[in-house]
Amino acid sequence: MKWHITILIALIAGFITACDKNDPGTDSNTAQQEQPQAETHSDHEAGEDHEAEEKLITFAEAKNLGALTVEPAAVRELTWQISVPGTVRSDAYRLVHVTPLVSGRLVKVLGLLGNSVKQGESLAVLDSRELGLAQADYLTALSEIWVAKQAYERAKTLIEDKVIAPSEFQRREGLYKAAKTKVQIGADKLRILGMDREAITRLQSDQTIHTTTIIRSPMQGVITKRHATIGEIAGPDSTLFVVTDLTTVWTIASLPEKELRFVSTGTSVTVSVSAYPDREFTGTVTYISDEIDPATRTVSVRAEVPNSDRALKPEMFARMQIDAAEPRRILAIPKEAIFLLDNASVVFIKGVSGYMPRQVQASHTHGNWVEIHDGLTAGEEVVVSGGFSLKALLQKEAMGEGGHGH
Repeated sequence: MKWHITILIALIAGFITACDKNDPGTDSNTAQQEQPQAETHSDHEAGEDHEAEEKLITFAEAKNLGALTVEPAAVRELTWQISVPGTVRSDAYRLVHVTPLVSGRLVKVLGLLGNSVKQGESLAVLDSRELGLAQADYLTALSEIWVAKQAYERAKTLIEDKVIAPSEFQRREGLYKAAKTKVQIGADKLRILGMDREAITRLQSDQTIHTTTIIRSPMQGVITKRHATIGEIAGPDSTLFVVTDLTTVWTIASLPEKELRFVSTGTSVTVSVSAYPDREFTGTVTYISDEIDPATRTVSVRAEVPNSDRALKPEMFARMQIDAAEPRRILAIPKEAIFLLDNASVVFIKGVSGYMPRQVQASHTHGNWVEIHDGLTAGEEVVVSGGFSLKALLQKEAMGEGGHGH
């Protein structure tokens, strides 16, 4: 019996020993599996530090680049501008469609596309049968009134001598008044057909019918459209020319709904076009639509822009900078501090060891200041002058022409 107990105790002891040996082995394997992961994470951090170190321009390297000016980024209360795309348009209030007042055939066309014309300048000559007939009717009326007047004057004498009955006197008086009315109607018709007072007086004196009429520009401007051709028939429903005063133009833009509260009529705007990248045109908001475009959630805004040298052309694409009505507190840095590097907006931050490029998200322009939405905090020191030299050094190293020598 004792030897059975001895054997059982030995078996239990052996089992416990075997379990103790298995546990350390398991821990060892787990540690071996976790260790490579820790090394990989460490290598990743080292890679990031190495990449940042490669982009760092040390103070020693920057010493040879010339003077650098550094200022802290700060929250400022600034007036700001809302930038929206737009299109240059002719001022619809300074545009006129030139049409003949009478039907006829064009026998001469003087106005050419693009010509500058003065008010009253001849644009075309029209030969009109209608005008000729109206002049003939007027001359006939003049003859009739002369006869009617003579009969009326004689009737006044005869009625006094009681040679004619009162009814005859009234008849002749009525004929004279009707003739006067006919002459007045004839003269009015000639004026409607384009003859001025001098031309009508000349017709009365020389008794000669002139079937041609001159089509003149009703205002000073530029011929922006021409549809007149010699020999064609034209009438009051025919637009022969479009004359536009381009000394003032409109810029039409679509303003986002959320920006509407910052804009009102009378607000100043600055307009730029790609044709003149170094030039800005100033104007004033003259109209804000009362309807929102449901598809784009924008409202149409119109600005009037002086254009004395006609540099702005209708249908040009434009960029409109609208001065916001209210200033606001924003994080802003000078324009000169922002550069385009690897297709991103970057600034150079002054650190403990040197200057480091950092990508930022820029927004509205406020005069010489640019609003920063992301990538920068107030108090960080930014290179505001001389940063171009830092950018050039980075680009040079990226092309393999130089190195930091770390």
